[in-house]
Amino acid sequence: MFMEKKDVLIVTTLDTCTSLLAGFTIFSILGNLAYESGLTDIASVVQGGTGLAFISYPDAIAKFDAVPQLFSVLFFLMLYTLAIGSTVPLTGSFVTTFRDYYPHTKLWVVTLGVCVIGFLCGLVYITPVSMVFNKQLC
Repeated sequence: MFMEKKDVLIVTTLDTCTSLLAGFTIFSILGNLAYESGLTDIASVVQGGTGLAFISYPDAIAKFDAVPQLFSVLFFLMLYTLAIGSTVPLTGSFVTTFRDYYPHTKLWVVTLGVCVIGFLCGLVYITPVSMVFNKQLC
C-alpha cells in the first residue's frame, strides 16, 4: 500500500506551478510579439505545434532588447535537455523489456541496438516526408 501522501502533494503541486509558470511565460511573450507587430489578436501570431517552439517563440526572443543571443541559446539548450530527458526513459524501457525476454544478452549491445534503430527511424524526420507525418499526427 502506498503511504507517501506527502510526496504526491509535493510532485503535483510543483507540476502545477511549473505548468502555470510556463503558460504565463509563453503567453506574455507571444502577447508582446503581437503588440510589437501591431496586431490585436494573439492567434494571428501563434503557430501551433512545432511552429510555436521553432518559429514564434524564437522570433519573440530575437526582438528582446537585452542579449537576445543569450536567451536564444538558453531556450534551445532547454529544448535539447527536454528531448534528451524524454528519450532516455523511452530507450531504457525498450532495453529493459528486451533484456527481460533475453537475459543473457549484454546490456551495451542491446542499448547500442536500440539507439541505432531509433536513429534510423529518426532519419525520416529530416526529409520532406516528415511534414506529412506531422500533419497527420497533430
